[in-house]
Amino acid sequence: MKEIKVAFIVQMPEIWDKEADIYESMCKADDFDPYLISVPKYNISIGKTNQSYGIEDKFFSEKYPDFKILRLNQFKSFIIENYNFDYVFYQRPYDHMLPACLQSAYVSSKTKVCYVPYATFEQQ
Repeated sequence: MKEIKVAFIVQMPEIWDKEADIYESMCKADDFDPYLISVPKYNISIGKTNQSYGIEDKFFSEKYPDFKILRLNQFKSFIIENYNFDYVFYQRPYDHMLPACLQSAYVSSKTKVCYVPYATFEQQ
């Protein structure tokens, strides 16, 4: 049986707890090949993704030192289709907070995309 190759685009350690169980279960399973795609945080004050890593990369690399973490190389050389992912998970639904090479309109043309909501609202 072919392994299912999955990527999780990670940019915010603060909301990783919503996807951590899924990722960690896939790491333990023989039929999954999970990756993390680490992206620098979006900087609201300048209106674009930071060009260097901060706490986000440190958090994921310390938490998962033995697993596959892909890092964007100044956003110029990352080509998602080179990895042949079966699924790509998004942490949040804000495409403008990601570089164009990872925005869902582009990625969904190359593979299946998934989103685990980090918040829900109850109607009263």
